[in-house]
Amino acid sequence: PFSMRTVVTGFGPFGTVADNPSARLARDCGAEFRILEVAYDAIDDALREIGPVDRLLLMGVAAGRFRPRLETVAPAWRRSPAT
Repeated sequence: PFSMRTVVTGFGPFGTVADNPSARLARDCGAEFRILEVAYDAIDDALREIGPVDRLLLMGVAAGRFRPRLETVAPAWRRSPAT
């Protein structure tokens, strides 16, 4: 049978977000998951460690937002001095 590898990620704590809900959602979703460090330089290493996947869902939290939203590009990454 054909099987697809799905990995779901969430992020650890950062700033005023001590208990990041994205980490809880990733952990409880029933799929393979990883909790990522909130640091630009950590993401490339984490994605290399995850390796090839068929589907990858990266979840985060937007502090101060009250509704879910879909991002196709990380706006904060575009504003980062590291880019």
